[in-house]
Amino acid sequence: MVGKSGPKFKEADASGNKLGPHPGEVMFRALPDTTGFKGIMTMARLGHFLSVRLDRPVEDFTGLKGQYEIDLSWAPDRSIERLPPSEGSFTAASAEARAASADAGAGLPAAPRASIFTAIQESLGLKLEPRKEPVEVLVIDHIERVPTAN
Repeated sequence: MVGKSGPKFKEADASGNKLGPHPGEVMFRALPDTTGFKGIMTMARLGHFLSVRLDRPVEDFTGLKGQYEIDLSWAPDRSIERLPPSEGSFTAASAEARAASADAGAGLPAAPRASIFTAIQESLGLKLEPRKEPVEVLVIDHIERVPTAN
């Protein structure tokens, strides 16, 4: 849903942005202390990306129908997010890679400290609100395997 202060992102430039991502392109971030994505997308697509990350359905109730420039970063939280296996594991090789990336990222802005929910509110002006909605389900009662000739 749109937060009380309204959305904090702008509609994508229809004339074609030469420097940034093009409509449909999304860049993902996955570092030990930062997760996120940036791209031009609809609110339905934003909901899809959040659904995958949170392992819960996220539906668009914003009423916003255009394509928007979205840039969202947050501190990953294993207790509420479904993290890819590579983000949760820690080995000696990954420790070396993390040290190298820390040295390479010395000039980058500090990693976000906000949870995904706080980042959505503060960065985008949106709010995730839990709801109970009907969901379509497919149930298979019975299945048989029919023998086939070799």
